[in-house]
Amino acid sequence: MSQVNELEKKLKEPVRRSDLSFNITNVDKTNRKVQVKSQIKSQALMNRLDDLFGIDGWKDRYAVLYNCVTCKLSIKLGDNWITKENSAPLVNAESLNEAFTDALRQAAVRFGLGRYLLDLPNIYVDIMENKPENSKHEVHFFQSGELSGWWEEPDYPSKDASENSSVVTDVKKSDFSEFSLTEKLEYLISKQIITEKKHSGYLAKLEDKKTGPGLLRYFEMQFNLLHGLSELVKRNKISSDQRATIYKRVMSSKMNGFKAIENEIKHLEAA
Repeated sequence: MSQVNELEKKLKEPVRRSDLSFNITNVDKTNRKVQVKSQIKSQALMNRLDDLFGIDGWKDRYAVLYNCVTCKLSIKLGDNWITKENSAPLVNAESLNEAFTDALRQAAVRFGLGRYLLDLPNIYVDIMENKPENSKHEVHFFQSGELSGWWEEPDYPSKDASENSSVVTDVKKSDFSEFSLTEKLEYLISKQIITEKKHSGYLAKLEDKKTGPGLLRYFEMQFNLLHGLSELVKRNKISSDQRATIYKRVMSSKMNGFKAIENEIKHLEAA
């Protein structure tokens, strides 16, 4: 196995449960549950980079834009530096440090570090009225409107995670339509269907609590069309010029114009 392949394998290796943190991505008020996603802690991420490339074998550079922070992560292979870039939303000045950390985390995903976490099933945990006394993992307090309580971080997530009394996992999804909006967005950027700039703009809107349901529905329809367009390209159903034309229409169309584009994509699929 070549050095590059060996490093790629080690970068993609899962981390320990203690090296993960969890954040809430969705709230089910009716059933008093929250959906949580796992992510690698920044310290564990940097330790992995140190172990594989040495303290002088990687470097990170940041830029603060009006609505996001970008990170350029570079690793040294022999005499060459390889750089990959990603971004994280910047909601306000108070979230700047968090945005720096998340931008580094997102850039590391481009090298494969923590990418496996994107493929894991959704995990829902209960919102408990009372703080558990003998919790297995870290416990957090949550409050949103009239819903409040405590939630415990789940066991180490896996693709075949089973149900128990406090944790409910979705089956691994293969249908894009079943993805959450955030999952759809991450899929689109991972497949380079959208640009870094577009990804940052979408992410900022998705994480902005002021974003209304109408705009979220617009994004969902837009993401579905972009995925359908990418499938046409993958199956060699359309030319690069056709792809560019439909892409521009998807990105500029109003919601009432999406149906015509959807029908066009279905027609091309059947051709």
